[in-house]
Order: sequence, then C-alpha cells, then structure tokens
Amino acid sequence: KDIRKIGENDSNFLVSFSLSARDKINEITKKTLPPPYNYLLVGMLLGERGFIPPYLKEVFTEAGIMHILAVSGLHVGIIAMALLAFLSILRLPKKLKLLILILILIMYASITGFRPSVLRATIMFILLIGGKLINRSRNLNISLFFAAFLILLSNPLILYDAGFLLSFIVTFSIINLSPILQGLFSKMVVWIKNPLAVSTAAWIGIFPLSAYFFTKVSIISIVSNIFIIPLTGIAVILGFATFFIGLVSISLAGIIANINYLVLNLITLIAKSFSSLPFAFIYVAQPSIIVIILYYLMVFFIIEMFYKKTLSQKIKKKAALIVLAITLLIIIVQVFYPVDNLKVNFINVGEGDCILIEAPNKINILIDGGGTPQSDFDVGSKIVVPYLRRKGINEIDLLILTHPHLDHLEGLLPVLMEFKVDMVLDSGLPCDSSEYKEFISLILKKGIPYHKAKAGDNFIFSNNLEIFLLNPLYDSDFYEESDFNNASIVVKLFYKNADFLFTGDIEETAEKRLLVWQNILQSDILKVGHHGSTSSTNLQFLDKVNPSIAVITVGKNHFGHPSQKTIERLEDKNIQIYRTDEDGTIIIRTNGQEYWIRTLREDN
Repeated sequence: KDIRKIGENDSNFLVSFSLSARDKINEITKKTLPPPYNYLLVGMLLGERGFIPPYLKEVFTEAGIMHILAVSGLHVGIIAMALLAFLSILRLPKKLKLLILILILIMYASITGFRPSVLRATIMFILLIGGKLINRSRNLNISLFFAAFLILLSNPLILYDAGFLLSFIVTFSIINLSPILQGLFSKMVVWIKNPLAVSTAAWIGIFPLSAYFFTKVSIISIVSNIFIIPLTGIAVILGFATFFIGLVSISLAGIIANINYLVLNLITLIAKSFSSLPFAFIYVAQPSIIVIILYYLMVFFIIEMFYKKTLSQKIKKKAALIVLAITLLIIIVQVFYPVDNLKVNFINVGEGDCILIEAPNKINILIDGGGTPQSDFDVGSKIVVPYLRRKGINEIDLLILTHPHLDHLEGLLPVLMEFKVDMVLDSGLPCDSSEYKEFISLILKKGIPYHKAKAGDNFIFSNNLEIFLLNPLYDSDFYEESDFNNASIVVKLFYKNADFLFTGDIEETAEKRLLVWQNILQSDILKVGHHGSTSSTNLQFLDKVNPSIAVITVGKNHFGHPSQKTIERLEDKNIQIYRTDEDGTIIIRTNGQEYWIRTLREDN
C-alpha cells in the first residue's frame, strides 16, 4: 500500500535482456527441481538467496561454503572454462572464439546485476583474453588492480562494500599465496596439494574480514571447499545446460535436472556433515581496523619475502622493521591499556530496553532484550545477538528480565537459544503470554539456574562489582497484570566509586515506594523509568537519585515517549540527557572514578 507507480520508461536492450533471462532461469529451474534444491541452484547461478531456507543458509555458513551461493569469480571462471571447451569443439577461429567468450561474460555479468565479484572476474578475464589477442604476457596482479581501479572509478563508495573487499582480498591471496603454499605442501600428491593450497590461501585472505563483518570464522572451510568447489562447478554447468535445453523442451531439461538433483543433494549432505563437526566454526570479537591493517601488512611482508625479485633487500628490511614496530606498539597498548574498566551498553532496540554490562574478568550481565510487540521484526536475532557476537561474548553470567512485557522480553529468547547463560533473574510475575511461556521453557530445557527476584537481594561478583535489588518490594502475587510495570526489577549497580540505577518500567507509584531506600537511591547514572513516560521520574524520586546523567531508552512510538514534562524535569536539574532514539546505542565506560560516554549514531 506504500508503493505508488509514478511513471514508466523503456530500458536499454541489455537491461531488458538481463531481466528476461533472470526470469526464465528462475522459471525453468523451479519447473525442473524440487525445493530447496531449486532455490540452491538459483543462488549458484544468479546469487538470489531470498528463498533458501534459513537453516540451510546457516549450515552453508558454518561449513564455510556460503560463497557458492553468492555469484563470484568462481562462477565466472567455471562458465569461462565450460564455454572455452564448448567453443573449441566448434573449431572456431581463435580470435572469434575469444570475442564470443568476452561478449557472453559481459552478458552474464549483466544478468547477475554487475555484482562486484562478478565484475572483478569479468574485467580480469577480458584483460587476460585481450592480452592473448595482442600476444602480451599476462600478469594477474596488474589485471586485479586494474579491475579494482575501473570499478572504483565508476563507483568510489563500493570500497565500503563487503562483497567488493572480500572478492579482491581473496583473489589477491589466491594469486600470491597459493604458489607459496604449494611449495610448503610439496610432499603431497598434486590433486590434494593444489586444491588445499588454493583453499588455505583464500582462508588466510578472508579470515580478518570474515571476523569483522560476520564475527564468525569457519575453521573447517579449508577442507570443505576442496570437496565443494568441484561439485559446484558440475552443478553450475548442469544448471545452465538445464536452462538452455529447457528453452526447447522442459521434459529433456528434466533429465539433466535429475542428475543435478543428485549433485545438489550431495553438496547439501557434505555441508551438513562438515557444519556438524566440533569447532567447525568459532565466534570471535569484531577486530579493530588497526589489527586488520596489521594482519594484511604481515601477509604482504610474507609474500614479499618469498618473491625476492619484487623489492630490493633494503626496502624489505625497512618493511620488516615497520611491521615489527607496529606489532610491538599494539602489544604495548594491549598490555598497558586499563583492563579494569566497566562498560554499560544501552543498546538501541527501538521502543524497548536492552542493557549490556561488561565488567572486568569477562563478566557479562544482560538486563532485558527489547522487543517489537507491534511488529514481526525479530529484535533479538537481528540486533541483540549480533551486538553480543561483535563484542566476542559467548557467555552471559547473569540475565535479568525486569518484567514480562514484550518490549523487554522478546529479544531475550534468541539469546537463551544461542548463548550459554549461567543464571536467570526474573520478577516471577504470573504471565500467560506465549513468549513468557517460551522464556520459562527454554530456561528449564537448558537447565539454567533460575532465581525469583526480591528487594534486598545482593549479588557480589568481585571486590569491586556488586548488584543490589531495590524492587520488587512485594511478592509477585501482590501485583495485578495492569501493574506489572511497578513490579519491575530495579537494579543498583556498584563499581568501585561509580554507581548506576536501572529502573525498568517503574512508574510514580513504585518510585514513591522506593523512597524507603533513602540514600541508597543516589546514583551517578539513571536509566529513566518507562521510556521517559509522563507517569515516571517524579520530582521526589529524582531528588533522591540526584543523577548527573540520565539515559532514556526509547524508539518510535505512539505513546508520546519520552514525555516533554519528564525532559523538562531533567533539564531543570541540569542533568545531562542521552536518548537511544536520537543518539543510537549509548556506551558509558568507567574506571570507578570517571565516566566516558560514547554515542554510536554520531560516533561521539
């Protein structure tokens, strides 16, 4: 209903042809193969992965072979070799054969939407073929860099595209590291040595970028690709054969598709086998840009050491000193950088709460997980889990659900499914929602220790880190469903001389009851209750807390959050205000004496 046609225009021949070809490939593939194998083949031929079942994508990712479903240089290479073989059978003149090959590769690049990896491979092939036509010797590195130059010249912003970076880095690694690795694997038989060298070279090239973009690195991919890449070549060739025959006869195309069904089934079985192995993949923290640069400097240095003719000995010595100096600098920073800082991450999950506390000694506490009651958007899988993965977090020491409303609960479900959780702290309110029932079911299924919160509970993690509960003051039976907000778990966090107050969704009624805690309420940082609603943050409570900084976790909503009255109360007391709807995720770091605040939206 939000889409409105504003006009139409004729496209050029290449665009029209490409769109028609894509539709026809989709149509014939779906007629000749059952799901999910038809979707797998369309992914291999066109790079379309929208209909591939999520579980199968996960299997391919964990086996380290997801790249076969993203049309790349591998696919261009397979098509080029198959075409050369076919054109050679026709005994065409050499120049005509190569010109036909160039034309078909350009058409295929157009059909796939000129993806960076396909464009890179197509340009490289055209340069190499052009060299043959004018009898010039080939240089793969020059072809690679010239392809990058042309692509960046047409679209400089593509430098920030993950596909562009991955394609060029992997190709550079294969070109330059494979010969080195073949020498190291010289005692192996050729049919193992060469594929293993290529697969290892690609893995070395992709490792830091895979960690940076996906926070997941497949260890098994070095081996799995040795089996999968040849089968992918067969599947792609059979897929195009099915397409061309299908233009004439679907029945005949079905015969080829049946053979391809066996190949695709075998690829899937191998992928499942590899992905199920222990340590097939590992989750890693997102590396910093400086670490990635250092890594590639070291790789480049190794390449230069093996290709001695590239640089003079003097330059090589200088390069070695530079690499060593940078390495030492990073080590010194890592050793002497203060590691006793505590970080509180107010994660931007829209209209909801999600707070990650990162304490020294790798102690991780998660308060709420956000949620989207008015939408089917999965905030847990799309925001919370990826955020934790980027931090390199694989274990939650304490998970707190302040109260069972969906904008606090929903995002915790994927966390419980995917992470090791040592303990769950819950208000224990009687709730019949299916999400809360699933929450309790997951806790029981995984055997996670469960504690029903009550005011006065104390959790001591170290000499410097302590959590004290100020609410709920009464047993869960005391609260009606309409009063669940006021039963929210209220957490006072002490870290050395710094303190935070996390108030869940409490409103004025609960705030007045909490005044019994007197001076314990005083906190440097206040997480404002109930997303800054007009019914929260009354003046008496604010006077007792007396914060320097207030954080409001809020998103687009129809409740009027945060209330202008609440904002004015905070401003009247000269309290610095941060909001997730305006500032994005807010990270407060403290050494127990001072605070440093960073907002991700403006990167301040």
